[in-house]
Formats: sequence, C-alpha cells, structure tokens
Amino acid sequence: MAKPKCAVVLGGGIFGLKAAELLLHKGMSVCMVEADRAPFRRASLINQARLHAGYHYPRSLSTGLSAKRNQKRFIDEFKFAIVNDFTNIYAVAKYDSQTKAKDFEAYCARLEIPLKKISPEGIFQKDLVEGCYEVNELIFDPHKIGEYMLEKVQANRNFRLVVNSRLTTVQNADDRYRLILSSGEEIEADMVINATYVGTNDVLECFQVPSLDLKYELAEIVIGHVKAPFERYGITLVDGPFFSLMPLAEGNGHSLTSVQWTPRLTAHSILPSFSCMQRNTRCSGRAVQNCNSCSERPESKSGEMIHLIERYLDSSIRFTPQESRFAIKAVLNTSEVDDSRPTLLIRSGVGPTLLTVFSGKINTVYDLEQALE
Repeated sequence: MAKPKCAVVLGGGIFGLKAAELLLHKGMSVCMVEADRAPFRRASLINQARLHAGYHYPRSLSTGLSAKRNQKRFIDEFKFAIVNDFTNIYAVAKYDSQTKAKDFEAYCARLEIPLKKISPEGIFQKDLVEGCYEVNELIFDPHKIGEYMLEKVQANRNFRLVVNSRLTTVQNADDRYRLILSSGEEIEADMVINATYVGTNDVLECFQVPSLDLKYELAEIVIGHVKAPFERYGITLVDGPFFSLMPLAEGNGHSLTSVQWTPRLTAHSILPSFSCMQRNTRCSGRAVQNCNSCSERPESKSGEMIHLIERYLDSSIRFTPQESRFAIKAVLNTSEVDDSRPTLLIRSGVGPTLLTVFSGKINTVYDLEQALE
C-alpha cells in the first residue's frame, strides 16, 4: 500500500486544526507543529470569544458579509460551545465617532442583520450616545472548541503533534520540502500550511517568499465582574472611543477591551518587535513566547479602561477587575483605513504547495475548504 502524502501544518490555532481535519479527510498524513506547549493557547484562546454577525465593522461591508456568511454553519457545528443567555447592546458614540447612528442603521439594513433600537437610559450616559440598540450576536467557549477540534484530529492515526517547536529552515528535496525544526527534527512534506498567525512572516521568510504588510499589537484583555442586574449583559460602544464589555462564555465574569488601551505595544515591522523582548532573552520576533507567562510583559492599563467605561456607562454599571490576559495580535496595515479584517489564503512558491492562511475572525475558518480542494 502506498504511503499517504504528508502535510505539515504550522500553528495549532483554530485554522491550523481545521486545516489538519480537512487534510486527514483527504487521506493525507498530517504533522502539526505548535510553538507553545499545547495547541489553542494563544490568539485562538485569548480573545473576547465574540461570534461576529457583522455589527462590529460598520466601515467595512466586506468584513461584515464574511462574518455573516458562515455564522449559522459555525453555530450548527459548535452548538455545544455557543452561549446566548445574555443581552447584547451596541451603541454609537455621539462624539469622536467615525460612524453616525444613521450610518450604523443603514449598514445593518444592508447586511440584513437584526437591530432593535432601544433607549440608552440606565445603560449609557444618554447625552454621550446618539443611538442604542439590542442586537443578535453570540459568544462561544474557546476552551470547548479547542478541546473538541484537537480530539477530532488526534483520533486519526495519521495525525502527529509536535509541541514546543517551530520552523527554522526549509530545504527543497526534489518535489518535497524538508523542514528543520528548532528541536532539530527534520520532516519531509508534500504540502505545508502556514497557520501561525503572528508567526506568518517568520514562516514566509523561511520559504524565501514575500512577507505580508502587518501591524502587531501586544494586547491586554481585562477580566473581572459586573454586578447584578447587568451580569449577563454585553455592551459595545462604536466607532471612535470604542470599548467592549462582554460576558465570559465559560462562567461568571466579563472581559473588557478598548481601542485606545487594549493595544499595549504596537510594532509596524516584518516580525513582531516590542521593547519587552529586549528584557526577555527567550523571546524574539522569530520565537515569540506566550505573554501570559512572561514577567516582562507591559504593566496593565485596566485603570484607564475602567475610567473610560465609567465616563460612558450609567453609574449603576460597575466593573471590578481581577486579572489581565495578554496575547499578540496581527492585522494588515491596510486595515487601519477602514477597520476591515479580510481572510487571506495565499499559495506561494513553485513545486510543493505552501498555503498561508491569515485571518482574525474565527467563523471564516470554512474558507479553508475551497483552498484545500
């Protein structure tokens, strides 16, 4: 019996795990290489777990459409991890916003997503918002999704997982790639999937193909509690003094982010380059460590975030911080113009397939199916 072709998937987030699942279904053997001690521990886990329906991006219709396109399918597949037992509120700021209430309403109408106008009284300082709405947007439990997807691929005997390792060198071996890992292991592959997200350009440099024009953010998400009767409310203010206070899917508590304070450090460079890396010799643009276990990560800005939401929210809504979670995010520099979040699927090189997937929206994961046909 012929030996199945081998694919190497670099990165163990949701896109890497979905790629592994699809390739195993095609009869290939799959080796997943993950830089952390286990898959699904970085950007796929450290986020607000919002299942985007389109509301979040009123200046990018294309992003809204891509989020909406796969929402039902995502809910059907991961119904065990979907949470809908909360009230979700969006509002448009009256001042310093790049979107007006009438524009937000027109945008939602074009997307054909439900929008119920409500009074801001009791939720916002009503003189600071010009539109307040109840929306239909859900959240998910990333822990459950990660566990489910990993169990699914590990049940296949043609799957192998390598952790605490990353790609360092690529060599051409006839019609295959020879990949050399930081552990010293060498793997020959008929296909490589670059699903490393923050490590995207590092991998592309190893393959000597053009890098993406990226901006990196070392982001902070503040975790805490909101007292009754608002413990099951999600509250988002767009599209200028932006903040978002979302319930946690895995239990009691909320996550807090803001456009101004969540990005603690920013880098416009080919590889991630932050000042804190100079103090941690184990961390570099080519070997980014998990920020949550790093003592050199930036100081929290939870106080500034709380001050921001206290300015806009009714005095009855109080958020008490408990901890902060950190992760490095990557976005295209072009996204700064219209806040878009496109999903890129790029084939590079000559000969064996190198497919780079770059996306920050979890429910666009099904775009991989066509790319891997």
